[in-house]
Amino acid sequence: MANVRFEVYFDEKFIDAIDNELDNDDIHFQDFLRFCKKFHGGEVEIFTDLPIEEISSKRKTSRISNNIVSSGTLNTNSLPNLNQQVTLDNFYSNTTGYKLFFLERDDINDLRRNFGLLYFNSTLLLRDWKYFSAEREDLCLPITNEPECSPRFDSWNYLQKFPHPINSIIICDRYILQDKRSFRSNLFEILKQLRFRNLLKTQIEILIISELANPRQSIDIEDYGNTIKDQLRNFHGIRDIKINLVKLIVDESNQGKFYREHGRSLITNYWYMNPQNSFNFFKYNNSTGALNLTVEDNMDFRFVFRKDVRNLLKARLRIFKDTTDNIEDTQTQKRIYGYPEITKKSRLLPMEN
Repeated sequence: MANVRFEVYFDEKFIDAIDNELDNDDIHFQDFLRFCKKFHGGEVEIFTDLPIEEISSKRKTSRISNNIVSSGTLNTNSLPNLNQQVTLDNFYSNTTGYKLFFLERDDINDLRRNFGLLYFNSTLLLRDWKYFSAEREDLCLPITNEPECSPRFDSWNYLQKFPHPINSIIICDRYILQDKRSFRSNLFEILKQLRFRNLLKTQIEILIISELANPRQSIDIEDYGNTIKDQLRNFHGIRDIKINLVKLIVDESNQGKFYREHGRSLITNYWYMNPQNSFNFFKYNNSTGALNLTVEDNMDFRFVFRKDVRNLLKARLRIFKDTTDNIEDTQTQKRIYGYPEITKKSRLLPMEN
């Protein structure tokens, strides 16, 4: 059975460094300590470079190790050569995009640039965990221009407050591939503000699921796909890309199926973003050249490794996988775009064990 896999990696040097910080009362560091207790339930696989026979004994001398191992006893794996493995391309081949690393090494930024995943050493954790902390006060934002609302989401620029490496993204939105101008004004801004960039050793993956409301509507999905490809190459410098676009035709026979997707989703390796309206928040103003906000809504930001978010995300991703697996082109309409080929897969979708 296909499952959504979440993997978290700790090396012993990181564990020891964090044990030396336990008196730190910073609210975001304390959030991290609580976070490490919530891997239970068989949902997260934990890997450590500790030999298997030392995992239990480490619990007796290390509070952070006790938190980690106690929360995921049945899923704690020994990987003694962990720090060698994480530098190798094949370590990341044909595997989940939900990976989180805590390693006490100096080349963290090189690993991020190579593989588009999130790595922390103890110094970066103390500095940057605030971006992933449940103590943030802007995890649910009103989408509005009202100045009295603060903080508020009034521009895609706000995504810069959620910096993180990315190698994969899934967007499900009924309307994002229906209007060329809104598509450019919103999707391109999303990619820009999420800081999509070329990765040195990993292919960027994009999967978008949209709707074709009228079965007789002319489908220009290939044009959309080529436009995304050109944008990523010419403006983001991304050379190695995999793009899959899927358009669903909604009629009386399958209407109920798609309406399960009506809650819009934008999913990266680390964040699940969920408004109630379409991601086409902004429209281009011909007179001023500005992007004007056209809807008022709320935007939720959820860190995908938190337990409540994992459960929510798994259910939604299974629907996405069923949707993409079952759709096919018709004789008269092209409903799937794939570059460099159609695969209908993503690192972020459920995978066979």
